[in-house]
Amino acid sequence: LSVGNNKLSTFPPGVEKLQKLRKLYINDNQLTEVPPGVCSLPNLEVLSVGNNKLSTFPPGVEKLQKLRELFINDNQLTEVPPGVCSLPNLEVLNVSNNKLSTFPPGVEKLQKLRELDINDNQLTEVPSGVCSLSNLEVLNVGNNKLSTFPPGVEKLQKLRELYIYDNQLTEVPSGVCSLPNLEVLSVGPNPIRRLPDDVTLLKRL
Repeated sequence: LSVGNNKLSTFPPGVEKLQKLRKLYINDNQLTEVPPGVCSLPNLEVLSVGNNKLSTFPPGVEKLQKLRELFINDNQLTEVPPGVCSLPNLEVLNVSNNKLSTFPPGVEKLQKLRELDINDNQLTEVPSGVCSLSNLEVLNVGNNKLSTFPPGVEKLQKLRELYIYDNQLTEVPSGVCSLPNLEVLSVGPNPIRRLPDDVTLLKRL
């Protein structure tokens, strides 16, 4: 069901009756709330509610056990729905351009995650479990308030793109130079004085 890019400010009741629904696109509208019945759709695989006027998310997202992609970017959320970290099949999570200052614990449980976009928020630290996501290919934490990066980035052996631009970092995480598949590394503007000596090892950059 795709009703994205309209001028919807409300959604009709009864969405929970669509028990076979696999994809729901209601992005780019003027919604102030996610239809509460959405979290009762057991077969939902893709949920896109980005670019609306959401300040909250209904409870129960952890019930969407088949969810693979979740887009809640470009809203006014101050927190990531806590149940997100209990979605074992999640591959793409985009919560960029909100008002997040914290991230719920347990991100390391998202072992199928390939893309994590948390740029353009107010985070002061990268979720510590991020470096345990062995299948991560794209990580965007740009435009936050980061002054440090958690250790262990070298464990992200599948990482192709790393965006840490526009923060308060004084150095590039040392483990970055041990990422054989890295193709994109975006670090500016930050108060970084020099790049690691081993940056020449990144042959795909």
